[in-house]
Amino acid sequence: MYQTEFRAMTTQTKKNPNPAPIELTPTGTWDGNDGQWSTFLLRAGTPEQDFRVLPTWVTSSVILPGSGGCVESDPPDCGPRRGVNPSQGHQSSGFQANWSSTWDSIGIHDVGFKDNLGGATNAAFGRDNIGINGVPPESIILKDQVIELAIPSFMTSLKREGIVPSLSFGYTAGASYASPQTVGSLVLGGFDEGRFTPKNTSAPLDKENLHLLGINISSITTKFEGDAINATEQHVSQDFPANIDSTVTHLWLPVAICHRIQRVFGLSYNEESGFYTIDGNSREKNLRKNTSITIQIGSPNGTSVVNITLPYAALDLQISEPYYKTKTRYFPIRRSQGNFTLGRVFLQSAYVIVDYERGSFSVHQTRVSTTTPQKQIVSIQPPEKTNSTERASETPKKNSVPRSTPAIFAFVLWFFLRRRKLFKTRNSTVEIVVKKPKTTEDVDWEKQMISGKEIYELSGSEDMEIGGTPHAEIDGTPQAEIEGTPMVGIERERESRESHSDEINKAVAAVTLDQVENVYVQSMN
Repeated sequence: MYQTEFRAMTTQTKKNPNPAPIELTPTGTWDGNDGQWSTFLLRAGTPEQDFRVLPTWVTSSVILPGSGGCVESDPPDCGPRRGVNPSQGHQSSGFQANWSSTWDSIGIHDVGFKDNLGGATNAAFGRDNIGINGVPPESIILKDQVIELAIPSFMTSLKREGIVPSLSFGYTAGASYASPQTVGSLVLGGFDEGRFTPKNTSAPLDKENLHLLGINISSITTKFEGDAINATEQHVSQDFPANIDSTVTHLWLPVAICHRIQRVFGLSYNEESGFYTIDGNSREKNLRKNTSITIQIGSPNGTSVVNITLPYAALDLQISEPYYKTKTRYFPIRRSQGNFTLGRVFLQSAYVIVDYERGSFSVHQTRVSTTTPQKQIVSIQPPEKTNSTERASETPKKNSVPRSTPAIFAFVLWFFLRRRKLFKTRNSTVEIVVKKPKTTEDVDWEKQMISGKEIYELSGSEDMEIGGTPHAEIDGTPQAEIEGTPMVGIERERESRESHSDEINKAVAAVTLDQVENVYVQSMN
């Protein structure tokens, strides 16, 4: 695993005093093994290696799979499943550090997976270039950045270099179920008003942690269209706090609410996997009755509310290996004892606008259309300017770029966990850590990681069964395998990591247990 930071360089000779927002280019591909998710194009290294990634706002790291992630026993499309596109006429299984002339290794350091795995884990840090939006000269190139150094982050760099007008963004996950399919939308420095119905509400960002989009959920209502009347059912008896987080897939809700939704939709709960599945009869009934769920959210101070309605099609997902051997219909709610979260499922029907400079964000219902949405890019101006927003006069630009800063925005890649035996641990601590200062052995290990050679030796562990069964245990906590689960960063709040042990933590397990050299973490912090 590698962690890198990127210092952005721009080919511009003069900063633009009135920059327009940047709209990132969707790949047009729908990826995932727990749903179909719209990804964005990211390029790393020199020459560039292409990856399909997802956005997040909870970390500043770019996480790329390493080159040792696929073996002969894996499916032929192992690389593509990991989000790796063909580059330079070759289909790789992950980022090839030794192919990049601009890769500058820093060393192996702890990346803070401690709470997830019951022990520390590490990544090989380094510097390299990152590109977004097409190919040069249109692409935005970020150079030489390092995670824990005092270097400005991705969003701050964009603004400092006059590439975007402000530290802000707008995002919706897209809808694969729509007709026509609607790809995700990600605008830096503004938002696309053509993608949502404006609602004049906003909520403050957490001053202690700008990564958290905290809201209150005041109601969750299901609606059925019957033969004679429309029936609704309320599932919330008392407001409760939650975060909106694109890093996770599902809706993490109180157990009591999950019970009610299970009964209404005819779901079955699998104690072993922690997923709610649905049979053909219940699914057909829900489709026939045009079932939907409306989630009413408000700001923590209770000054504004907005209703976000998810049609049943947004909840009618399929899950596959490593959770289930064959594709299985499931309903994307998960039980949580705390730190409730509205994940990417919610963002299919919600558009989020975040303005870091004003310390606020807003959530809007996405527009339902039978045609491809027309772009209406709006620029968010910084507080020092009179108007907070203005229409972009032309298509969002795609020219070169900047430097980087505090963790404000990042990308993450699809992970594909090989279904094969790596190592085994039952009720024991997995400790994958390299202490400083580096020893000769550490240097040799780092060289192996860069070269793509396989490494199986992890301190304090024996063989762990990952691929043979749907779940592995770490410190006694059931851990599910992950293939293709879109993650955009591992750096999360301690409580959130502990709470979402079946999604966030398992995703982390998939990254770290899938051989240490299989993932490059490239940071924009």
